[in-house]
Amino acid sequence: MTIDAVVCGYGVRHPLAGNMLAYAHYVAGLHRLGHRVVYLEESGWDQSCYHPDTGGHDNDPTDGIEAMTAVFAELGCGDIPVWYLDRATNTWYRTEADQVRRRLTGADAVINVGGVCLLDEFALADRTALIDLDPGFTQTGHFGASAVGAYDLHFSYGTNLGADDCLVPDDGVAWIPTVPPVVMDYWHAGDDGPASTPGAEGPASGTVTVWRTTTVANIDAYGETEIDGRSYGQKRVELERLGDVPRRLALDLAVTAELAVTGADDATGRMLTANGWRLEDGQRVSADTETYRRYVVEADAEFSVAKEAYVALRTGWFSDRSVCYLAAGRPVVIQDTGFRPPGATKATGGESSNGADGRTGVGLGHGGILTWTTVEEAYAAVAELTNRYSHHRDQARALARAVFDHQPVLTRLLETMG
Repeated sequence: MTIDAVVCGYGVRHPLAGNMLAYAHYVAGLHRLGHRVVYLEESGWDQSCYHPDTGGHDNDPTDGIEAMTAVFAELGCGDIPVWYLDRATNTWYRTEADQVRRRLTGADAVINVGGVCLLDEFALADRTALIDLDPGFTQTGHFGASAVGAYDLHFSYGTNLGADDCLVPDDGVAWIPTVPPVVMDYWHAGDDGPASTPGAEGPASGTVTVWRTTTVANIDAYGETEIDGRSYGQKRVELERLGDVPRRLALDLAVTAELAVTGADDATGRMLTANGWRLEDGQRVSADTETYRRYVVEADAEFSVAKEAYVALRTGWFSDRSVCYLAAGRPVVIQDTGFRPPGATKATGGESSNGADGRTGVGLGHGGILTWTTVEEAYAAVAELTNRYSHHRDQARALARAVFDHQPVLTRLLETMG
């Protein structure tokens, strides 16, 4: 059955490649399933439109609208409408208020990815759903949490919420686990081998992260969240805890750990370099989708940390960036957050989902995703990957197809929405 869907996100206002693709995979996936889709954003706050070429903010969404339209075209759905509302002036771009009301009236589904858009007119739709991208932060009243009650259904990338070992407080919301969807063929690497021989000089692993030290409209990576007197923060904490593992990997295994980073000050850059990271300009990597896609496809694997809150609170979060690596047939070595694919049995107290040998990390059994908790496990996971690279490469793509492909993920989401 074909449905009418409205997808909301944060791509027009923040048109960096990885960010736009996180929302575009929803739109393109629904389109490929045969559904009618509109992409809608609203300004949310003053000066919310970021311009990567200048680093400035203003209220003009024109560049972001064009960027999102171009991304949709790359994914084979360039005819998808992109509608945008400037709240301050009540100005609609590429549509009119009456057309928006007509589309929302009786729409089968409004899917608000990240919760950064909110219109009274959403209530005109048959069903509305929030996709929580930041488990732990949302449930403790941070960014996106103020309007949680406005939705009929609540999905979360926190696949471990409610489990015995999850430390996120019960906020009274029935969170339904889901995972980031990916359009597989967009990430096809063009060959069945690694971009370079594992262990050889080159981008043996890459990840894109953003470190910022200033606040933009109180949404700068949400800062920290506090539970029972303890604060839980961002990726910086986990990168510092990882210490010199990248340097050891280079010396012992000839593996180059590369970090594409934006916003790090000079002291942070020196610390990362001393610990063995090869630094790449995250702004350059994220400037356009072709550069970003090439950065992923030309890596051998992803080696990454998660936000401290995701890890320490055992949220079960999984990255929309990591699914792109998997779809490209690139294994991922990632921090254990308690991730369990929807439908898997949740952990009970005392159990661990960690598996540096790549066999038990997410309960999937055969590799492609290797998780770690301690720094020694991180080292061991990379060693395992280099020793059985072909196996993990093949399993990476198989996992992406079985767990994260847009067809099962979005079909399950729509079926749950009814």
